Amino acid sequence: MLPSTIAEIVHPRESQHNDLNMLRLYGLLTTEQKSKMASNGHPMGSLTTEELEYLDRMVYGPNAFLQYTPKRNPQGTLEQVDWDLYSEGLLHEATEALPDGVPPQALVTLEKSSAKVVITSDITTADLTTPGHTFDARGLAWQKFAQDRPDLFNPNTLVQRADFSKLILGERLCLDFSFEFNSSFSLNRRFEDKSLGGFKKTTLDDLPDDFKKQFQRLYANYASSYANAKSARSGVNSVPPPR
Repeated sequence: MLPSTIAEIVHPRESQHNDLNMLRLYGLLTTEQKSKMASNGHPMGSLTTEELEYLDRMVYGPNAFLQYTPKRNPQGTLEQVDWDLYSEGLLHEATEALPDGVPPQALVTLEKSSAKVVITSDITTADLTTPGHTFDARGLAWQKFAQDRPDLFNPNTLVQRADFSKLILGERLCLDFSFEFNSSFSLNRRFEDKSLGGFKKTTLDDLPDDFKKQFQRLYANYASSYANAKSARSGVNSVPPPR
């Protein structure tokens, strides 16, 4: 059963204003509506008046961001005219992209997933405490490798450091909402809930077998990828995000 509240909102590209509207919309959704969204999708025209008000704010409010999929002609190439309108900013304006409002037949879909995650220890110095970070197996492998091989990277390019001496293992629930307005424009939102409980203390050596094997495999992949890398002092290495 989906939770009725969300503890943390993740918004890599969307504005906080829109996410707050999405949070309010989520709070209004019934169990039946969420069930339909998770199965075959829920028509936007079937949302209540109050729910539609928050959806309109997300679409037409300040700082709104619609994702664009360029049209293709029968030959499979992009329609340059539409792409130019979007890249030059005209179709960034929702009233131009959806001039007749939110299509009532358009669907809202919901994908629910969960994954094991670990939370690293806080790092405390004389005058500062840096909170621990949350990693899935891939993120943990990358962070551990980057810190194990400081000779490969400029330390200033590491956006965070982590203490792996004490870990907390648990489940992270992700709710991915997709608003497909038409074949060209959509809106996506992700919620993460880390408040579901079930967390327990562990160490790198005592991780569950499936998580540990995935972590070790990904760590080995990073080590292999950088086997011939030069020292960071040469200025040729950077820290890409985990792949």
